[in-house]
Amino acid sequence: MALIDHIEIIYGPQSSLYGADAMGGVVQIFTKKGDGPLQFSASTGYGSYGTSISDIALYGSTQEDQKIRYPLGASQETSQGFNAIASNNFYKQNAFPYPALQNTGYTKSSGTGQISQEWDRGQEIGAQFLTSRLKNQAQISDYIDDYNPNVPYISTDASNLNTFAAYSKNQITDIWKSMVQIAQSEDLGQGNYYYSNPTIKTK
Repeated sequence: MALIDHIEIIYGPQSSLYGADAMGGVVQIFTKKGDGPLQFSASTGYGSYGTSISDIALYGSTQEDQKIRYPLGASQETSQGFNAIASNNFYKQNAFPYPALQNTGYTKSSGTGQISQEWDRGQEIGAQFLTSRLKNQAQISDYIDDYNPNVPYISTDASNLNTFAAYSKNQITDIWKSMVQIAQSEDLGQGNYYYSNPTIKTK
């Protein structure tokens, strides 16, 4: 959030410019590129269910002709969550073994950054990254299993997302601008259930 510069909302079909998924409109988020002297920002907030969010960012650029720009940011969000078993739960009302109340919270942290250089007018090379980790709890049972009374009825899942990209933007002519990019993304998720610990990895 700290590195968001502005958000552009375009209504109506935009598939010719943004691809097949832009049939009803586009919400495009522009991040700070970093320009001028070094700037620093930080914020924190607190809400219901023990939820807090904090972020920090710094951005700026060198002052010579061939500018080097560098926006960097990090954030963390935590929540104690709430109990997912309703008070009118069927098993509770019908005297089934009922687990003790327990909240399902989460912790989310992320970091993002970019570094670029305009080595000539209209010619820019750069690299950017995004890393994010989410650890959350989820209700997987609303009653105690008589055959497995000691198994946890709250699962803890963890997921990690890492993305890296390098690019080159080039103004070929007054009406022709080119961008070449190479990128790699890795998504790793793992669940923690009493019957298995599945791991999912995509790249």
